[in-house]
This record gives sequence, C-alpha cells and structure tokens, in this order.
Amino acid sequence: MRAALARFPSLPLVPAATIVEPLPRLLAQLGRGPRLLIKRGDAIPFGFGGNKIRKLALVAARARADGADTLVTAGGVQSNHARATA
Repeated sequence: MRAALARFPSLPLVPAATIVEPLPRLLAQLGRGPRLLIKRGDAIPFGFGGNKIRKLALVAARARADGADTLVTAGGVQSNHARATA
C-alpha cells in the first residue's frame, strides 16, 4: 500500500504523522472484536483538521509538477478548503 501511495507526489504540508489513538472504552462497550484505532485529523496543527490539508498537499504537488505557479479554488464564505489554499 505504501508503495502504491508513494507514486503520488505530495508537498510536505503536514509536519508529522497524524496521531493514531486506541479506543479502549468503545472496545469495552462492544465486548469483543478487533483492536480499534482512530486517526486524529483534528490534531493536525495546520489546515483546520480533517482531510483538507492532506488533499491540498496532493493537489498542490500535482499543480507544481504541471508547471502551475498559482492555485485558484472556490468555496462558501466559511470554506476551510479555501482558507487552507490561501
């Protein structure tokens, strides 16, 4: 999987790996099952959490590889994607 994903260029917009934490209380409520983990996108220090900054890293890298020197995006007044792109 890592090799397949490594084919896609990406800009280093996220300074470190996203925190992954276990969910022991949920597992206790379920009673049994596989180990449960949650990826803490809200802990990314830049980009307003979630997948926005990871997607932007891929889009911006592709734009740079294609020779673009400007990114244009659109969104609502409160668009976190537009804020991250700016």
